[in-house]
Amino acid sequence: MLESALSYARRGWKIVPLHNPTTVPAPEKGGCSCGKDDCENQGKHPRWHQKDLANGLLSATSDEAIIKRWWSRWPKANIAIVTGAVSGIVVLDIDAQEGWDYLEQNEIYLPRTRQAATSPGKAHIYFTHPGFEVRNFAKKIPGMDFRGDGGYVVAPPSLHRTGSTYKWNEVEEVADCPNWLLGFFKEGVAPGSPLAAAGKLTGEVQISDTDLLPPEVAKDWANLIAEGVEQGSRETSMASLAGHYIQKGLTDGEIFQFLLPFIHRCQPPLEDKKLLTTIASVRRTHERNNLIINALPGEKPLEGNEPLKIDNDEDRNKLVEVIGTTLGIPLQQIFRMLGEETKFIFKVEGREVWVATAELFRFSSFQVKMADLTKRSVTKPKKPKWEIICQRIMDAAEDIQPGPEATVTGKLRAAIVGYLEGHPVQDEVGMSQDPFFLEGRIALYLTPLKKYLKMNCDEKIPDLPQRLKSLGAGYCHQTLKSKTRRFWLLPSGFKVE
Repeated sequence: MLESALSYARRGWKIVPLHNPTTVPAPEKGGCSCGKDDCENQGKHPRWHQKDLANGLLSATSDEAIIKRWWSRWPKANIAIVTGAVSGIVVLDIDAQEGWDYLEQNEIYLPRTRQAATSPGKAHIYFTHPGFEVRNFAKKIPGMDFRGDGGYVVAPPSLHRTGSTYKWNEVEEVADCPNWLLGFFKEGVAPGSPLAAAGKLTGEVQISDTDLLPPEVAKDWANLIAEGVEQGSRETSMASLAGHYIQKGLTDGEIFQFLLPFIHRCQPPLEDKKLLTTIASVRRTHERNNLIINALPGEKPLEGNEPLKIDNDEDRNKLVEVIGTTLGIPLQQIFRMLGEETKFIFKVEGREVWVATAELFRFSSFQVKMADLTKRSVTKPKKPKWEIICQRIMDAAEDIQPGPEATVTGKLRAAIVGYLEGHPVQDEVGMSQDPFFLEGRIALYLTPLKKYLKMNCDEKIPDLPQRLKSLGAGYCHQTLKSKTRRFWLLPSGFKVE
């Protein structure tokens, strides 16, 4: 295991040691070197050591001396490679047959590249990092997860909970990201639909840009139509051409007649019905991205950035509907939570997500929040400008007062409750850093609490010691069981149900 870890470090990949399964095949819960009876992530989560490995993935390194020290301490540890710009790689995780079927159905072909078999029918596909920030995602593409900046993957020859080991294929080189995956990073739309195949019909980048399009689409339009393309690029090219001529103002019938020779020259030819459905799909998206509604105060509520005066629920609901239609999500309500920091609450299909003002004005942050809520990608509209949509969101938002958990202190209280639920309070102080009872009150250590907050809280809680004091907690420096300990003692009324 150590030699494999060192070989990855020599490639410039950042490494951290993971726990390993202790029982194979592992039960649904437990059977992991972490020792927790309820562990459901056997052999896949990072180890921790107060001196050498206190910061999780932030401790990842390619320093051979540190790696040797880790594996001398934990010789059976599984290996994690941290993905993203720090290692220069990203990984597509195909974790179900649905993923392979999806690639085949959409004629998406993977380049020859480094791959690791994780378990029967599952694989990690390695690509070079594209040079701009790419976030982790799960199931935005059917049957696939993705590990980019801030993520990690288990690497061969680590032991899987089933008893099998992770294994490399015969390819040593890591290929560049394929065009369809780059298009997904830029546009946030999974491949599959004709629009997604076109990849450049929405957002800030126009169809005339060809940097992320397959080579066939980058050719001169006339040559493309005259020659056709081979399997693997047929639907991509057809959707791109349809979008191009929609933007030129042609009708659906004119586009159909114009592209018939193209689809018949493809190898193999496409059906006429496929062309009709593609044109209709691209047309719908084009119209959505250029939506201007003339129904609310002011003749064109999505034009101009002056605030609108919304003084009744009917106008407010109409504006919310316009915003939802423009973004392509079934938006129901928007609230503005007034507190220490203003938050916008978006309600979609009975669920809600909180978005800070700064996140709202950064479309990429807003897009991630909405994707987590709706399980669909939100594409940045071509019109109107995002700043105008933000203004209309503020116009449509209904002001509400914060509840107890809307404040930073309230969030900290809720987070501590979650932390204690996953780390049962011991009857007395022990050798570990688990919380413990002292004179009828709960004592906890700051370092593991910080680690929990970092991994489980959407927002950073500033000035943690001061926030603990605001909860009524006290800082203690005592000698217990012949050892000096520093910890925080929660107020006597603090209970975990």
